This record gives sequence, structure tokens and C-alpha cells, in this order.
Amino acid sequence: MRCVSSVTVVVILFAIGCGADAVTEEQLAAAGIVHITDENHDELVLNSDIPVLLNISASWCSRCRRVEPIILDIADEYRDRVLFGNVNVDTEKRLTAEYSVERLPLLALLVHGKLVAFIEGYDSRMRQQVPKKLDEAIGYAIRQRQERAARRVKEQARAAKLQESEDRTDAIHEDAGSGQ
Repeated sequence: MRCVSSVTVVVILFAIGCGADAVTEEQLAAAGIVHITDENHDELVLNSDIPVLLNISASWCSRCRRVEPIILDIADEYRDRVLFGNVNVDTEKRLTAEYSVERLPLLALLVHGKLVAFIEGYDSRMRQQVPKKLDEAIGYAIRQRQERAARRVKEQARAAKLQESEDRTDAIHEDAGSGQ
């Protein structure tokens, strides 16, 4: 009987995910991973100047708990270049619907509020896949900033030419008016 109890306990512990993979709230906070809610999503995610990786998960999801240590390590590596956020599907119903969550865990990568990649489910290759996606997103964000800056410079040059033309036209009218 004792042997059956021990096996049962081991199975239960494995099923609920009690082990080294459990990540604490303190570890998440120390890594700069923020809780994204229905209330702060637009401000923190959609208006972010840097790429955002959302870990959309649930506390009861064992695969989600397997992803957390990976995200924790990656967050440390990308701390100043990517905003990392956790979304709890049980409490953030609007975001769950907005991201069409059907399978957990779900990683959503956004750049300037635009969804650029999804990684659904747990895969043993995540440790390699996620940094690759983040590097691509960072490159995309940099190109977007450079393109916006180039457009601003062109617009300023166009505005300066227009102003110069208007000044010349005004000067011609003033000269014509003073000559009479």
C-alpha cells in the first residue's frame, strides 16, 4: 500500500508541475517582466517604442510553466531592447479574445503595436526560436524608426523649400508694390 501511495504522490506532483521550473512573482519582477492587463495594455503594449513579447498563459497550464524559465532567461538578455509582459487568460478576458487565444501558452510579438509573430504551444526549441524572432523584431523596429526619421527629414526639407518659395513670392510682391 505504501508503494502505491508514493507513486500516487509522485504522479500528482508531476501533474501539477511542482518542480524546479516554477518561476516566482519576485523573479518575474526582477527580470522586468510586467503584468499586462486589459487596463494597461494599450499604454504599455500598443504605444511601446520597443518590441513587446507577451507571454499569454494561465497558472493552471503546465506547458505555460515550462515556458516561464525560458522567458525569464531571455528577458535578462534583452532587458533594454524588448518589453516583456505576462497576460493571464483567466483574468484578462478582453485580451484573451483580442489575441484569439485557442492554445496555451501563446507568445505574441508586437512592434509599434502591430502583431508580427505568434508562437503557440510549448516546443523544446523555444530557447532558440524566441531570440531569433526577437532579433528580427528589433531589426524591424530599427528600420521602421529609420524610415520614419527619413520621412521627417524629407518633410522638413519640403516645408523649408515651400517656406523659401513663399518668402520669395512675398518679396517679389513687396518689390512690385514699392515700385508703384
